[in-house]
Amino acid sequence: MYLSLVMYWLDLLRLRRMPPEKARAEQVRRLRRLVEFARERSPFYRELYAKAGVMNLTIRSMDDVRRLPFVDKQMMLAFGVERVLTAPKDAPRLKCEFTSGSSGAPFPVYVDRALDFTSHVRLLVASWGHGYRPTQRLVTVWRYPADQVLAIERKTLLGNAQKTLGLFRREIIPVEEDLDAIIAKLRAPSPDMLFSTCSMLDVIARRLSERNETLRVPLVMATSETLLPHRHQLFARVFQGKVTTLYGCRECPTMAVGGINNGLDVMTNAVLFELTDVKSVDDGRTGDVVISNLVNYDMPFVRYRLGDTARVPEGGDAALARRIGSVEGRCDDVLPLPCGFQLAHHHAYMVVEDVLDSVRQYKFVRTKDGRLILRVVPLAGASRESIRQRVNAKWLSLLPGEPPEIEFMGDLPFTPGGKFKAMEQL
Repeated sequence: MYLSLVMYWLDLLRLRRMPPEKARAEQVRRLRRLVEFARERSPFYRELYAKAGVMNLTIRSMDDVRRLPFVDKQMMLAFGVERVLTAPKDAPRLKCEFTSGSSGAPFPVYVDRALDFTSHVRLLVASWGHGYRPTQRLVTVWRYPADQVLAIERKTLLGNAQKTLGLFRREIIPVEEDLDAIIAKLRAPSPDMLFSTCSMLDVIARRLSERNETLRVPLVMATSETLLPHRHQLFARVFQGKVTTLYGCRECPTMAVGGINNGLDVMTNAVLFELTDVKSVDDGRTGDVVISNLVNYDMPFVRYRLGDTARVPEGGDAALARRIGSVEGRCDDVLPLPCGFQLAHHHAYMVVEDVLDSVRQYKFVRTKDGRLILRVVPLAGASRESIRQRVNAKWLSLLPGEPPEIEFMGDLPFTPGGKFKAMEQL
């Protein structure tokens, strides 16, 4: 496995050093191979491409790629996720994880267990490019318990390197811990790199700012939500280091990394980006983000609409092989609770994680009079009482205060701009 990860790392470095036009051509070549595999093995793509008249299309350029129809989460759910796969969903080598629902609905994503490790390689490359080194201390504020051992660390070369050489040290601070306890752990001593969601970093930074305190963290990497300018400024001031954002999703983790002004560096061998329906705005142009995951052959995502928008970089289509403009439209609110706790995206996901197989959509809202409500769209046949009990039990085991009120809905609307906020202050 480790040899294949090293080869993947070298391949990523090679593509990232290519001129954009050459890198784009290589992405097209790899997408051609994926499309040919998908239309042969996946009932979903076979039927989709037959209806679109592209079953025999040979992809040689981006013009050919644009002849392929778009796909999205709703299409796959309606067709049946099992029929999107090119392998049996119960194959031992496959793992299934649900998306967090930040785009409106939880969604099962299947991936080869070994292939899933490539996202760690991309994270290392991204972090290295911004100053992190394997000898330094990495702290992540995450939904895992403090003693969580990742699959890639179990009885492996990486695990041995951590124990014997002190390399790739990482510590987890669970998000459900008391906020002041989290801050105390970040001070003892301050990490070389801090990794968490934008909303969780926002909670920490605001508490420090209220006290007129700072931390010295050389590299802060925010993920899961859009890093908006006001948050970037807050993080830079409070953490006194370089602030970057990691752009990814469950359908294709760790796609790009960078700042908020100069765009994001693309992980060229993992994802082919497109920006469609481009519109002019006051200070540039934006387009809808469409991705093709170039490495997941078990659950192909080809011309998959994410529901995000991004700035169009200079340099035309080929530039997207190397860089994508800043991403917009993925920012959840942080919801203050009556007990003083700040409910962030990570907390919300932990509360609903056990019921994702029973719900189509969910949304946390805090009303003007301070009530916290969880609005749920259950799947057909799902037990509402079971959902209620599991949510309440998970909340009481993890978080302070009373569990949210639960309202069962027929649907949860998107904004006029086509976005969805899984957490919102009304």
